Amino acid sequence: MSACSSPLTTLEIRVDLQQDNLEGLEAKMLEEHESRGELVTALNLARVYQLEGRWRDSINAFEQASLILEEYEQRAIVNARGVLGGLAKATVSAGGGGYYGSGYERTLLHTMNAMNYMLLEDFSGAAVEMRRMEIRQELWLEEKEKRLRELLEEREEEAEDEGYGLDSLPENYSMRSILADPELRSKASAYQDPFSYAVSSIICRIAGDSEYAAVSMRRASSLNPEAGEMFRGAWGGDRVPPLPSVGREQEVVLIMLGGLAPTLRREQIRIPVPMVGYVLVDMPAYDPPLSPDFTSVRLPGGSGRLYELLRTDLMAYSELRDNLDYEIATAVSRALSRVSVSFLGQALLFANGNLRKFVPLAGILISSGMDLLAEKMAESLRNWETLPAAGYLSMFKVRRGAALHIGLGEATWEFVLPERARGVVLVLSQAGSSNTRVDHVTY
Repeated sequence: MSACSSPLTTLEIRVDLQQDNLEGLEAKMLEEHESRGELVTALNLARVYQLEGRWRDSINAFEQASLILEEYEQRAIVNARGVLGGLAKATVSAGGGGYYGSGYERTLLHTMNAMNYMLLEDFSGAAVEMRRMEIRQELWLEEKEKRLRELLEEREEEAEDEGYGLDSLPENYSMRSILADPELRSKASAYQDPFSYAVSSIICRIAGDSEYAAVSMRRASSLNPEAGEMFRGAWGGDRVPPLPSVGREQEVVLIMLGGLAPTLRREQIRIPVPMVGYVLVDMPAYDPPLSPDFTSVRLPGGSGRLYELLRTDLMAYSELRDNLDYEIATAVSRALSRVSVSFLGQALLFANGNLRKFVPLAGILISSGMDLLAEKMAESLRNWETLPAAGYLSMFKVRRGAALHIGLGEATWEFVLPERARGVVLVLSQAGSSNTRVDHVTY
C-alpha cells in the first residue's frame, strides 16, 4: 500500500527549488514524510531545512534518516514488511523493496549533518558526525561485498563463468553509452568520496583532534590528488598544522554545494515475445543532474582555486555500473515472473474449451496489468533528490578583514571577513538558479 501511494514527484521538487519556494516545498515534504516515513523523505526534508537555515530541524531529520538506516543494516528482526517488500522487489518491481540509499548517500548524510553542527558553532558535534560517516561507509562496503559475493555464488551454482556485462544491455537503454564511458570506468569501485574526508579533516582540526584530521586528510588525498594539492597549498605540507594565532592574516575555508543530484528512475524496455505480446524489462536509470552556477572566487591580489571534490553524478553512475550484473539479473527475474503469471492465466483459459479463443487476448491483458502495477510501484523508488550535484572546497589565507568576491552565474557576491576571527568557514548552498544561501562560522 505504501508503494502504491502517490509520492511527491521529482519534477515538483525541482520546480519549487528553482522558484525558491522553500516554504511550500517544506510543507509538502513534511506531509509526505509523516505519511511515508522513508529514508528518502527524511533526507529530502533534512536538506530543505538546511537550505532554510533551520539547523536544529535539519539535524533531527537527518537523525531520523540515520535510525531508518540502522534498522535496515542490523536486520535483527525479520518482519512481514521486509519479507513482502523483498518478494515484491524480486517478482514485480524494484520499488516494492524500498530504497535504502547508495554508499555515497549514506556517507553524505553525516557529512551534510556535520555542517549543521558546524554552523551552530558545535565543532565537536560536527567531528562526531564525521566519525559516524566513516563507520557508515565501512558498513556499506561490507554489505556491498556480501551482496556481490552472494551473486557470484549463485552464478557458480548455475555454472556460468561470466556476468552479463555491458553487451547484455538492451540497445535502446538510455544509460548504455554513459556506463561505457572511459572516465566512468576509471572511477569504478570508488565508493568513498574525497569531499567527505576533506571536510572531516578540516572540521577535526578545528575541533582540536589533529591526529584524526591527519588520517582524514591522507584518505582524501589518496582518493583524489587534487585534495592533497589543496591541503599542501593551504597548510604548507603533508602535516596538519596547529590553529593560527591572531595575526595579520586569516584562514578561510570555502565550502560550496550546488546543483541537484541526478534523479533515479526505472526505465521500462519492452521486448516482443510470441504468445505473451512483450516482456517488460525494467532497469535503473538516471535523469541528468542540475549543474551549479559557481564560476570563480576573487581574492585581494588574485584568484582562489575551487577544487571540485564531489560529483554525485559520477558516483551514481559508477555505483550502477558496478552493480550491473545484479541489476540485470533482478530485472530478468522480475520479467520472467510476470511472464509466468501470464502463461498461468493463459493455461487456465486454455483448459476450458469455451474460453480458448480468448487466450491471446488474456496474455496481453495480464501482461499489461502486471506492467501497470510494476510502473505504479516504481514511482516510490527514488534517491536523495535534494542532494547537491557538486561540492567544491577552497582553502587560503588573506589579510584580516579582506573582502571576498564569489561569482555565482552572472551575479557576484561579496563577503567581508570578520576581523577578530583566526579563521572563517564559509558555506554557500545553491539549489536552483534563484536560491543561494550563504552562511559562515568563525573559529
